[in-house]
Amino acid sequence: NTINEAIRNTITLDVNYLYRKKLRRWLKLVEEGRNPAESLRQCGITESLGLPFEQKSNPENTLCVLEMIESVYRSNYDYRVNLARFILLPCTTLMLGGVVGFVAYAIMAPMVEIITILTNFI
Repeated sequence: NTINEAIRNTITLDVNYLYRKKLRRWLKLVEEGRNPAESLRQCGITESLGLPFEQKSNPENTLCVLEMIESVYRSNYDYRVNLARFILLPCTTLMLGGVVGFVAYAIMAPMVEIITILTNFI
């Protein structure tokens, strides 16, 4: 696929609205004939995505660079998901413990109050 088709296909994916807006601007600049790497920087998209489109570097390495960028972003995403999981799992356990404690208090507190009132009659 050409760069235009790849950008157009990316726009049709389920991406963030603001990112889709940047991609449309990038597509417009690329279709005007500008350098993809420079137009990518002008649109405010991550500069690391401009590495494969540099004309000065070796153009045969474009796929290798794209695969490398994909693996870096995928590992960063996996790291953040695992970090969130490690933080949220104990918080969920504490919240469930709090709910159980509240239910136990809600059951026991009226009984204690009833016993206190009845002992005042003696």
